[in-house]
Amino acid sequence: MERIDMFTTTSELGGVLIGNKDWQVLVPNGYGDCTTTVHILKFASFEECEDFIKDKDTGKFYYNYFTLVKGSFGIYGYDATKDYSKPRVELNGSYQIYYSEKNVYFMLY
Repeated sequence: MERIDMFTTTSELGGVLIGNKDWQVLVPNGYGDCTTTVHILKFASFEECEDFIKDKDTGKFYYNYFTLVKGSFGIYGYDATKDYSKPRVELNGSYQIYYSEKNVYFMLY
């Protein structure tokens, strides 16, 4: 696993805002209003990613699955913005998105 980036965002609507000038969606942070830590991770394979998110012995997932996002999109520093603004970071690819209490994970493999 390679940690591409890690930073915090401000959540007043309970998540992390992602998207671009054409669309936006709120990814839940598993907690609500807080400072959310965003993790952008790259894995060598699906199996390596699965080992990170799931306990091998019990089969229980460590994180909650949200969705898969494909294409170009940004991650914004504030989830309650009413106007399109420059994202904190821009990504391009297919990212599985998971969340846990006060954390959102963007996983690429």
